[in-house]
Amino acid sequence: MFDWKMEKTPFKLMIRRFINYWDQLYEKYPDAQVFVGKWGDETKNNEGYRELYTRINGKSRKEKINLAIVRIKEEDFIEHALFRFIDVLNYIDETFFKKLKYGTTDENVIALIRHGFSRGVAELILVKYKFFLT
Repeated sequence: MFDWKMEKTPFKLMIRRFINYWDQLYEKYPDAQVFVGKWGDETKNNEGYRELYTRINGKSRKEKINLAIVRIKEEDFIEHALFRFIDVLNYIDETFFKKLKYGTTDENVIALIRHGFSRGVAELILVKYKFFLT
């Protein structure tokens, strides 16, 4: 996920990558379960008490897309929690830190992100509407 953030991977492509990974997984292991968190409908190997896993193999394309979206959003939450610890990297390598945290080293984009804009919107503003900024 960190690589995807640093590469500015579009959300649509992240979803496609999750689905492709799951499809390849089921070609090798037809009975495999994947972790989907609270959206699961099975326990791990039918043992335990929390339904955190599912078999993507039997899901429709729409269900796979929805599960990929919630997995990406859950990873974003975990990533946000990890950033408290990653902030230490700012003292080690500032360029790497900025690429990891903001997906860019452009100070203008970073300033807009810090003011609440998403990276995509910040980049769009700077490309199409830069003359409005002072």
